Amino acid sequence: MYHERLAMAFFDNSRKKNADVQRKKNADAQQQYLERQLQNAFKKAYQEFIGEVKRHRALPTITSSIFLKSKEQAFLEEPTTLRETRAVRIYSGDSFGGVFRIAKGIYLGGSSTNGTSESHQEWRTIDNGALVLTDRRMVFCGQSENRSIPIDRIVSIKPLYDAIVVSAETRKKSMMFTVNNSAIWSTVLWIIRTADDPFELGNLADEMNLEVH
Repeated sequence: MYHERLAMAFFDNSRKKNADVQRKKNADAQQQYLERQLQNAFKKAYQEFIGEVKRHRALPTITSSIFLKSKEQAFLEEPTTLRETRAVRIYSGDSFGGVFRIAKGIYLGGSSTNGTSESHQEWRTIDNGALVLTDRRMVFCGQSENRSIPIDRIVSIKPLYDAIVVSAETRKKSMMFTVNNSAIWSTVLWIIRTADDPFELGNLADEMNLEVH
């Protein structure tokens, strides 16, 4: 009886492990499928947008929610979350119980000789609102603050999968804006900065690549 119970316990444990492994494989496969679907949708939206630009050799305009200046034209707008980096300091020491924060900037615990303090940058949410790109500026209209960045003051734009990171001469820190398609945003900004007239692109339209890698 003892050996039978031991064998049954071993069998149940092995079956449970196999089931856990299979569930993980199924979850991974589902995640990979969703990621492929998102990537395909990302590429399709970009190709359709750039295809339209190449056909008309001009950037399509939109009706924006913000008040535009005289002869100013808007090209992109969507809901966004604004993030900036903030320094985060981590304290550690060798005393029993670790380190406790008892007030802003005041920590209890650790050792004055063996404790360490490290600082690193983390992206922190600043505000939620709308991001607008026109032929003159990039505008963020948030719930608690607004920002307007002239196009000629934008130093760089780095496209991430679901956001763009913008560096500007007017800001000390880079700004991250979540967007649906970073390839479209970065390409439109490149066109605005490069073209003499975004409504008469000429041969510049031929330089745009329809493929996203």
